[in-house]
Amino acid sequence: MKSIKHIKADLKQKGITIENSLKKVKNMEEITEETFLCVLINYEKQKDVLKSLAKIENEKLKFLFLKYIELIFMIKQKNNENNYFEFLTWEQISYLLLEYTNEKFYRKMKADFLKNKDYVEYFFHHLDLVKDEDLFRYLNILKDSPYFEEIFLKNKEKFYEKWINREVKEKDLLNTIIIILEDAIRKAEKKLTDVIYLDKGTQKITYKVGDYIIQLGKEGFCKAIPNDSNVLYPMCRKYIEELNLSITITSLGERNNISMEDVKDVYKRVREEKHVWLDAKKDNLVKLLKDNNSYGFIVEPYTIDFVGEKTAQDRKQGECVICDLDLLYQEENLPIETLLEKGWGGYNNYKKLEEEYLKKSLKH
Repeated sequence: MKSIKHIKADLKQKGITIENSLKKVKNMEEITEETFLCVLINYEKQKDVLKSLAKIENEKLKFLFLKYIELIFMIKQKNNENNYFEFLTWEQISYLLLEYTNEKFYRKMKADFLKNKDYVEYFFHHLDLVKDEDLFRYLNILKDSPYFEEIFLKNKEKFYEKWINREVKEKDLLNTIIIILEDAIRKAEKKLTDVIYLDKGTQKITYKVGDYIIQLGKEGFCKAIPNDSNVLYPMCRKYIEELNLSITITSLGERNNISMEDVKDVYKRVREEKHVWLDAKKDNLVKLLKDNNSYGFIVEPYTIDFVGEKTAQDRKQGECVICDLDLLYQEENLPIETLLEKGWGGYNNYKKLEEEYLKKSLKH
């Protein structure tokens, strides 16, 4: 980054004056980079002009404020000001906190951000603008602020509403949801700031905390799960109808080195237990890190019962099981037409696997 002295020299050489720059701003002419810089280096007298520029919905201006953020920081420090982010939108602040690559500047900027109570509160006041994939990234940054605990406790309910992407009017219901999620985090021997976003599907968002997986989202296609030995047994599987919110918490499984042969093998085992898996694919399988059903159900009261009796032994460590239970049905209760009406796109895959299974079964 050039020094203010060098910038002034460059502008002087190009004949860019503060008078002409202010005239352009006043007449709402196109603001060039040189015009912007000329106003910026005259910050002491032109602070209000910069504030007016920051309010203009113009992508080029937004880019310039971000491009010269280090210069803005330097000028504000020189003027004994610490409101470094006043010219930036939330989107720009997000970029600086999560993506900025100048490590030396980032450390300084982050330190200044965290020691300013207003900035930490700013995050909680703008939770509605935070992307799902960034929620816990922010939390990991903010946890180092001396004000974090105090501000988080004031905004705890608001944070959990953001996490589940639902506004919950009944306080008792929200407290129940918080207890379920906190129980899982405690079981994993982790903290809330240890939660990691994994991915977002059409129905649910998946998070990881320690050795557990948390899935939050809409109700899946299948409400009642057949009692099949080939599923990853959930610690919690609760559906809250008034919020259209599904909460599923399971033990973590290994996702690497799963083949189509594994998919076909699990499909065959499911069919042998008189059930049908309509979403048979590698992404919906995991390999057990320990024997299935070998952990304590700390949130058992919230878990939806399985349908029917189990007819096979629990799967052992290293075996593949189904981790996405939304399309697992009893053989006699297949809602194919209803699913197709809802936009289910897996029919051809199911039909192919089913025909292959029936063909092999006839041979035996």
